[in-house]
Amino acid sequence: MEPDRRDVPPDPEAVSPTQIQQQQECHPSQQKQKARFDAVIAAYQEGVTLRAISRKFGLSRTTVRRYVRTKEFLERAPRRRRSELDSFRGYLQKRWAEGCHNASQLCRELHQQGYGGGRSRVKEYVQPWRANSAPASSKRRRTLPNVRLIALWLTKAPMQRSPLEQRWVEAVLASHPQVATAEHLAQQFRRVFQNRDSDALKAWLISTVASDIPELKRFVAGIERDYEAVSAAVEQHWSNGQVEGQVHRLKLLKRQMYGRGGFLLLRRRVLPFTTIGSQRSP
Repeated sequence: MEPDRRDVPPDPEAVSPTQIQQQQECHPSQQKQKARFDAVIAAYQEGVTLRAISRKFGLSRTTVRRYVRTKEFLERAPRRRRSELDSFRGYLQKRWAEGCHNASQLCRELHQQGYGGGRSRVKEYVQPWRANSAPASSKRRRTLPNVRLIALWLTKAPMQRSPLEQRWVEAVLASHPQVATAEHLAQQFRRVFQNRDSDALKAWLISTVASDIPELKRFVAGIERDYEAVSAAVEQHWSNGQVEGQVHRLKLLKRQMYGRGGFLLLRRRVLPFTTIGSQRSP
């Protein structure tokens, strides 16, 4: 079966002069040069001197004189830099026509033939060919969640997961028993704080050490070093959330106003307004 013509990369030697001219006319720099050439010719035909044209357009009189003598804008042929891949062009065209459009795979194949460059050069070399390839499918690509997102879903309560998140969690737990154990321990740790049960915390520490998961064992070691504070955090309703929130607010205000406001404005933004009768004091 013959390959689809859309998959065959264009041969620069087979491009007609008309196509080259059309490609150049679409180039912004060529359009700018042609517009300046037309303006110079129009000014000369109106009787403006070469010196005045040179001063008006910022060109040398030699360039203006050349424009006037030529009378027709000459298109500049596109420059094509030589590349180490030129010697492998035939093989690349063959593999491209066969449907191999992966730059990494092409680079590996070229290395077996003696090519010493990298993948980025191969990708840059075949990039113009992609414009002539078949259009991309309109079918929506399926994206996979990253590891951090999966970890977030694992630590969420099952009732708070969406159906999609629950399906992903079930698939991961079925494929990785150690992750399933970690998820079970994470849910138990959540219930310890929800129920404010310090005895359950002790049982959780023992079962976590027995799980033999290195990351969780290090977490248990940190809790045991400050067990009394953690136990108090489980039993007591007090929290340092307000303190941390105010510290975060102060840092945010400082960074917003650094170098932009004085002390009085900063004081008014930091301290709350209290209303006593008709007076307001910062």
